[in-house]
Amino acid sequence: MSALELETGTVKWRKELPGGVLSSVAVKAGLAIFTATDGKVRACDAFTGVEKWSYDAKAPFFAGAAVTKDMVYAADLHGVVHALNLTDGKKEWVLDPGHGPGDQDRRQSLRFTNCASRSPVRGHVPSRRRGRTYAKRGRLHRR
Repeated sequence: MSALELETGTVKWRKELPGGVLSSVAVKAGLAIFTATDGKVRACDAFTGVEKWSYDAKAPFFAGAAVTKDMVYAADLHGVVHALNLTDGKKEWVLDPGHGPGDQDRRQSLRFTNCASRSPVRGHVPSRRRGRTYAKRGRLHRR
C-alpha cells in the first residue's frame, strides 16, 4: 500500500501488509480506509501512513469499503456486512444474510450485533438514526 504526492508522483509513505489490497482506498476525515484479503479493515493517517485502527472480520475482503459521515461499511467474501465507527473502528453492527432457507449451518437469515433491536428478524433492513442502528421491515429507501 502506497500513498503518492499528487503533483510530483513521489512516494509519501509505503506500508507492507500481510494481505493484498484488491480495491480502491476511501479517504475521509484525514484517514485512508481500506480492506484487505487478510480479513481486516484498516484506517491509516492519510498523510503519514500511521495505522489509527483496524478491525478483524476473520474473512477476506475483495471489495472496498463504503464510507459515510461517521460510518464504514464493508462486505466480506462471505457476504457479511460489517458496519464500523469511522473514528475508532469499533463494530456497530454485523449483517449476515446467510445462504438461503435450506442452509442448515445458518440458524438465522439475518444476524444483527449491537442493534437497538435485540432480536434478529427476517426481512428487516438495518438503518441508522441519531447514532443508533435499527432493524425495520421494508425496503431501503434513499432520501
